[in-house]
Amino acid sequence: MPRVMERMNIATFIPVDRRVALSRKKELPSRSTGAVLFADISGFTRLTTSIIEKYGTNRGAEQMSYQLNEVFTLLISDVHKYSGAVVYFSGDAITCWFEGDDGRVAIACALDLHKRVGNF
Repeated sequence: MPRVMERMNIATFIPVDRRVALSRKKELPSRSTGAVLFADISGFTRLTTSIIEKYGTNRGAEQMSYQLNEVFTLLISDVHKYSGAVVYFSGDAITCWFEGDDGRVAIACALDLHKRVGNF
């Protein structure tokens, strides 16, 4: 097993609302209201290029996976702090859902995510 997978907790990548529903043996509602947050890591392509140049294709891909998992773990933690759920991953982007939110919680979370990635 690659080193990247050894340190990753797969439960981190299952949306929290689904984990709660599964643990309580409840079904999720077919409709709900809330806010969606799309977060994309700025500069990811430039970072990928520089890591591949530094480490080569194979080692660079492993290094990118490691870095992306580290960043996603931090971001997901912040989304959960705001009672949100990450419902979709796409490359270096995540889609988050905030049940019952009018947008204020999603915006507060987005600001924290921005700080978190900046510090990373």
